[in-house]
Amino acid sequence: MRAPLVLLLAAMTLSGCLAPETISSEKRYGVISDTLDRSEDGSSVYDIRENLSEGPVLVMFSHHSCPGCHNWMDELKPIHDEWMSRSVPLQTMMIGTYPPYDDHESLMEEFGNTSSDNYAPWPVVVTTTTTNAWDLADDKDSGITVFDAFDNPSSPKLFLISQSGTVVWESDSYNPKEDSISDINEIYREL
Repeated sequence: MRAPLVLLLAAMTLSGCLAPETISSEKRYGVISDTLDRSEDGSSVYDIRENLSEGPVLVMFSHHSCPGCHNWMDELKPIHDEWMSRSVPLQTMMIGTYPPYDDHESLMEEFGNTSSDNYAPWPVVVTTTTTNAWDLADDKDSGITVFDAFDNPSSPKLFLISQSGTVVWESDSYNPKEDSISDINEIYREL
């Protein structure tokens, strides 16, 4: 009797941590939504279609107070400039995972402020619980939330999306593994 109770309590305390979810390879979703409206965001509205026209996009679902998210950022920031300098750039962007907790103010404080340890030098997208995903295959509003489109990702969760809109890689760990960046780089080179 104690084992099921312990498992239930453990599951409840780990909400927000990585869950083993996968997205169908047939789905091709992105996001069009408000940003923090910094120069790094490109404009007040992020449109993944514009970025995919230039190269693949690494989408990071993140929560402002998630230690795993901060660890992923520590791994991504050193390689970001190199990725962006390539003729076909790999562009990183971040989506606040838990609205309304990941509102404009909390995301700006944690990821938008250049003096923050977790400053994001890439677009940060602010969502609501009703922000819909963009259907990249049919080029229209999908009618489902961005969270439903990506199978309700926990934070942190990363998806590498090819220029055709197909998810070609997704993270499978709360913290980056030793070979996570090299795995992303290998797939990126093949695109």
